[in-house]
This record gives sequence, structure tokens and C-alpha cells, in this order.
Amino acid sequence: MSDIPEDEEVARLFGRGTIHSVVDPFLRRYGRRYLPQDLPTKYAGGKFGVCYANSYRLASEHAVTYVEGYAISTRTASPHLHAWCVDEKGLVLDPTWRSGTFYFGIPFRLEFLKKAIAERTERGDCYYGWLDDWRPGWPLINELGEQPELWLEPSYFSRKFET
Repeated sequence: MSDIPEDEEVARLFGRGTIHSVVDPFLRRYGRRYLPQDLPTKYAGGKFGVCYANSYRLASEHAVTYVEGYAISTRTASPHLHAWCVDEKGLVLDPTWRSGTFYFGIPFRLEFLKKAIAERTERGDCYYGWLDDWRPGWPLINELGEQPELWLEPSYFSRKFET
């Protein structure tokens, strides 16, 4: 379970009803809130619409953590499944939107991502998202969900970010 309090924004996010019947319970269990900021200029932005690839690239090139979850952009009030990165302080680095208003997600081990993406690439599947990986039946949630030591970023257990 997340170690952050369910503040008003988080409560509103999940209080809208189920956004995604498979993803929501898993995200509530392992997710946490991250503090938004504009993308610092030292990081390159990516193409709009490919947040998973953009965030994976950023995590692979810099000492930052890849995260997936719900985010709300500055253009809309609706939550979207999205990927971004966070720095060592828990500040959002969003190479796709550059900035958003709300981020709640799960941090992933880079080693897990590299191995899983290599396996997908061998099969000819280049989709990068993990939470809504519906094609093979949500393997992260249904097969690996009870083994967070395999995929969950270890800093999740030790860091407490201010919200």
C-alpha cells in the first residue's frame, strides 16, 4: 500500500469511480503521488503520443526512475494512463507533456524494463506500457503483481516524498 496520505486530489482521482477495472486496484496498491514540475532544460523532450518510449529513453539515458500511472495534463482535467520519470527528489520529469498538474504512479526497476522490452522486441512487439498491457492479459498485474521485488523500484520502499 502507498505510504502517502490520500489527499483530496488522490481521493478525487479514484473517487470518480473506476477508471480502469484491472489497473485501478493495482495502482492504488503500489502507486504514490509525485510532485509536478516543468521539464528541466537539461532533459530532451520527446514526441507527443509516445510517452512510454519517451520515458523509457529518458530513464535509460539519465539516473532517473521510470514511472507509469495516471496523470493529468495542463490541457485537460481528465486523468490519463501515462508514463514519466522522477528524479531523486521525487519531482516529475515528463518528456512528453513537459508539464502536468497531477501525477500518481508506480516506479519501475530499469533492469526489469530493459529485459522485458528486449523480450518484446524479439517477439516483434514494441509496445512499452506495462500497466495497461491488455494484449497478453495484463501480465504485470496478473502474473507478477505479487512479486514486486522483481519490478518495483527499490527506492519505493525507502523514500518518502513530500506531497
